[in-house]
Amino acid sequence: MPHEPGDTEPGDALPSHALAVLTALLAQDRPGFAALRAQVPYARVAGGCGCGCASLSLAVVDPANAPAAEVVGSPVAEGDVLAPDGRCGGVLLFVAGGMLSYLEIHSYEEEPFAAWPPVEHVTVSRAAPAA
Repeated sequence: MPHEPGDTEPGDALPSHALAVLTALLAQDRPGFAALRAQVPYARVAGGCGCGCASLSLAVVDPANAPAAEVVGSPVAEGDVLAPDGRCGGVLLFVAGGMLSYLEIHSYEEEPFAAWPPVEHVTVSRAAPAA
């Protein structure tokens, strides 16, 4: 079920479409991405965005089992969205202190994406820059 505004609370597991997008963004052989992938099972919703979009603040709830990644820059990955309804936008993955911190979805149109599209509507366009 896609994320709808207000349907997740801090501590909840990531909505399925957001989790699929996060997994796709990290499915590259880039420096630090193996450590970021190891954090995914421990990633939980820490909050949302006040604009009504489906962007999510993330918290890694068991950092002892998912150590910090050594990555360069943030965002570390991005993609393009062509939603089923034809709207275009993008996704960005941010890391703070080597930990997953924010998964953003934005629209290139006035209306924000209030739900995460299915992952097949996201094309990964950039990963972490080479060190």
